[in-house]
Amino acid sequence: MIDTKMNSHLTNEEINAFVDEIPLGRIGKVQDVSGVVSFLASDKAEYITGQVISVDGGITI
Repeated sequence: MIDTKMNSHLTNEEINAFVDEIPLGRIGKVQDVSGVVSFLASDKAEYITGQVISVDGGITI
């Protein structure tokens, strides 16, 4: 879960239940995703191909 308007309909109780399942203990920030996107769009990622990069606080195993 990333903290965006898309999740604005969720109650605090629903958000807290989801956060309880995230190993890092918080929902993601837009900056968490934009940092990865910036890296992948840069020359520093020129040798990366065909990867799945999960920006999810460790919830994906």
